[in-house]
Amino acid sequence: MAETDDVVAYLHHWRAPEMGIKVPDGIPVLDNTCPSFEEAIRFIARGRTVVSNSYHGVYWALLLGKRVLCIPFSNKFKKFRIAPGYSTAADWQRDLAKARGSDEMLGLCRDATTRFKGQVDALIAR
Repeated sequence: MAETDDVVAYLHHWRAPEMGIKVPDGIPVLDNTCPSFEEAIRFIARGRTVVSNSYHGVYWALLLGKRVLCIPFSNKFKKFRIAPGYSTAADWQRDLAKARGSDEMLGLCRDATTRFKGQVDALIAR
């Protein structure tokens, strides 16, 4: 999928307003109430950099190899296999250069899933 936007924002539908996240005109925004997984992935894929306070938005963007700037609202955002960049609701526009990504994330997660499947298969076979 082609990157058509420098920055996109994929936000948690009620946490973003609660956190005071403001997105200026010109930056495409989608929230996690979108009707389908496919639509969310297409949206995230179109951005070179993804700004998100949605756990799944951050995760999917990392899997796609995007540069990611995470605006966390809980500790669960500190547990990614490869960390995104981090900012706050007030500072994210200034902190876009802190966005981080890696082409390794998808392979690492795929390998971890395959190992887990092997462990489950071994338990079932007992």
